[in-house]
Amino acid sequence: MKKPSRLFAMIAFMAALLSSCQGDIEMLTIVNEDGSCMREIMVDADRSLLTTGKYDNDDPRVARIEDGWELYWGYKGDSTRFPIPMSVDKYDSISREVGPSRAVKDTICVYARKEYASVEDMCAGSPMFFVDEQTGVDGSLDKEFRWFYTDYVFTEKFSSVADYFKVPVTDFMSEEEALYWFSGTPDLYAGKPVWRYYELLEDLKEKADRWVFANVHYKLLSGIADRYDMVVEPPVSKDEFIAQLGDVVKQFASYDTYKLEYNTARSIVSSHFGSDAYSPFINEDEWKKEELYEELDNYFGYLFLFYYDESIVMPGRVIDAGGGIYKDGVVTFTVDAGRFLLKDYEIRVVSRVVNVWAFIVTAALASALFVAVVYRKRIAAYFKGRR
Repeated sequence: MKKPSRLFAMIAFMAALLSSCQGDIEMLTIVNEDGSCMREIMVDADRSLLTTGKYDNDDPRVARIEDGWELYWGYKGDSTRFPIPMSVDKYDSISREVGPSRAVKDTICVYARKEYASVEDMCAGSPMFFVDEQTGVDGSLDKEFRWFYTDYVFTEKFSSVADYFKVPVTDFMSEEEALYWFSGTPDLYAGKPVWRYYELLEDLKEKADRWVFANVHYKLLSGIADRYDMVVEPPVSKDEFIAQLGDVVKQFASYDTYKLEYNTARSIVSSHFGSDAYSPFINEDEWKKEELYEELDNYFGYLFLFYYDESIVMPGRVIDAGGGIYKDGVVTFTVDAGRFLLKDYEIRVVSRVVNVWAFIVTAALASALFVAVVYRKRIAAYFKGRR
């Protein structure tokens, strides 16, 4: 049996992530009336982090905890927090408590907490990274004074990452289909019977898979262009090779996804250029592909693993959850790369704080006015009676 291709195993993995993501990071954002705010990130607990207090930012995770963050640990489901680092003896004790069939991270987790003077500062210092770069996030908190109450409008906008993909998703599906597949809105199939709904989703999945294949191969061929001096007897110049990348990628996209194998990729490239000069970069058994495939792993792996839930607590009472899930005073959004794949993605929550002082002042003024009117009539009657 032929050995599975590492490249196509990676593509299959990413295609699966397109339809099912599971994040191990949760974020809590608390906004105060004075504009200050606090952000807390919950991440998986590992032995090194718990016992040394050092977060491994080289680990391929979405969050990176830099200086200025306070670290704590706690049992899941319990609001009590304990300082980090913990002793090795304590860690070993917890490990014995959970038993051999479970991991420590199933019982406890790590919390990183930081306070900010403003929402703008908090968003500018986002700890979330996308493909080795800090996510482009802009935030604001606007106050709208209405005498008896004040509305607080919190927004957090994520910049689109469409430029990361040289082959646009709209080459494979409509913009409405892409928005529905990656973000869930708008619901294109509302009212359809279940069997029809499933059929339509299968069609979208096939289109999304083709898009992934096309971008992976474009990146692969671009990597070859970056190493063009290593190509032995190239059939075309580097500029000509780059100019033809789009045409080659279209051939990949025309194949059914289940028929694509690394031999298919190699034969398409060789057939298009009439040469096997590029095969060493595509052939699974050649050394030249190692660095190139590592780049692909990093580039696309980080993308489809970018996923977390953000819970937001606002001052006062929430009056507009902005598409988030509202429960017990908390609005929760799921943030993943798919939501800002085509265009900017904005989180918006509006809350209302009752100005108690305004009622007191209004009541005092009304009372004063009432007293003034009553006494004015009495005084007028008194002087009238003296005449």
